[in-house]
Amino acid sequence: MIERHIGRDQLTEIVHMFLAAGAETCARLGEAGRGGAFDDVRQLAHDLKGMAGYVGAAPLVAQAAALEEAARDGNRDEVVALLPRLEPIWVTVHAWLQDHLNRAA
Repeated sequence: MIERHIGRDQLTEIVHMFLAAGAETCARLGEAGRGGAFDDVRQLAHDLKGMAGYVGAAPLVAQAAALEEAARDGNRDEVVALLPRLEPIWVTVHAWLQDHLNRAA
């Protein structure tokens, strides 16, 4: 749907930017979570949720929202439980978007 509004070239550029920024944000989320920096986890998860929503990555949006909420509530156990689930979701979303880019080329 976004492609119809902004065009294929623009969408391709956005997806490339998301893949780079999303990878960095996921890595930073892991570091912040392991360090107990809940404010950082909350902000990074919020950022990831927005980025993922823009490219239609619903599973990543849901995971980031759960992390954001747990960090906002100061629920260390929940943050620790959710963080390991982030990577497999990121890997799936990354592959899905990369496949989309390859088909669009």
